[in-house]
Amino acid sequence: MYPLTAGPFLESELFGYERGAFTGANEKRKGLFEATHKGTIFLDEIGEMMAACQVKLLRVLQEGTIRPVGARSETHVDARVITATNRNLALELQAGRFREDLFYRIAVLASNTPPLRKRVSDIPLLVDHFLCEGEKRFKCARKRRVEKEAITVLSNYPWPGNVRQLRHVVEKLVATTMDGDLITAELARRALPNGHLAGARAQVPLLYHENDSLEAFLDRTLLTLYEQLLATTGNHSQAARLLRIDRTSLYQRLERARRRMRSNELF
Repeated sequence: MYPLTAGPFLESELFGYERGAFTGANEKRKGLFEATHKGTIFLDEIGEMMAACQVKLLRVLQEGTIRPVGARSETHVDARVITATNRNLALELQAGRFREDLFYRIAVLASNTPPLRKRVSDIPLLVDHFLCEGEKRFKCARKRRVEKEAITVLSNYPWPGNVRQLRHVVEKLVATTMDGDLITAELARRALPNGHLAGARAQVPLLYHENDSLEAFLDRTLLTLYEQLLATTGNHSQAARLLRIDRTSLYQRLERARRRMRSNELF
């Protein structure tokens, strides 16, 4: 796996370089594509790739050749390429930030993984898995137990960082508890990045989508803020009071937002 946000030397890392190609290139070096010959390379965050690297990646996929930085000849490579991105590449195409020919080359077999907030039923299994991983990492003698209400708190959180963020939170719970401890709802709440209410209200993401109406945008933002407050307080009434909105109006708008979400009008 290789992240594509690695800075200005990404091209040399992927495709290699010749001795003297640039300052500090004291010897010839193979790139990741050449090193992965007859294997598989996973390029994470493909939507972040620079334009110059997009051209070279297209050549790899079309012709099976690379040209290391500073080289005069091309090298044949044969590698399976798997890519991932959290960006909408169709929108990146429209904005001119991603090549259309490259898009159709990498989209031969596409799989859309829903965000964790849409896979709430996976959270208990993932928590148990990451708990076991964390206990092995910290060489714990006895397994921790997780209160049902703690799972509810974690399930109500919107997880903007998806599975990686959940892993981090569970590792934090392992590191801050003792062997055999019961992980309670309060401990789970404290481990969340929005563990205090001011932080929860300050970290609501921008949820605007193209062709949104103002009403849809406001409903979705209210729904996200309410879910974050609920995750931190664990109390519906308190979350509603913090929003300073009439409860009848609040619940009507929340239900309207959820109906739109279910009908894919919002997400």
